[in-house]
Amino acid sequence: MESLEGPALEIVKAARVTNADITPAQRLESLEDAFGSAESGDYLCFAFRLLKQQAGEKLSEFLRRLEQSLLRVVERGGLPPTCVDKAWAEQLL
Repeated sequence: MESLEGPALEIVKAARVTNADITPAQRLESLEDAFGSAESGDYLCFAFRLLKQQAGEKLSEFLRRLEQSLLRVVERGGLPPTCVDKAWAEQLL
């Protein structure tokens, strides 16, 4: 928090007021919600292709994770929206 200023500092302070026990990961999440991810579309696309179902993870939870990841890829320009169906199918094979 010492290196934050301006709107970023205000967002973290507001998150802290809402939840006094906020973790550093939750603080980062609140910043990402406000400003978006710093990860490039290419990086997110690579990470999407590496996603695998975890041991004990329900299929529905895995598919939800895949969908959220793919949406972030498209939002950050890692894939054009016209390629979503193809990427989804390739990941499930």
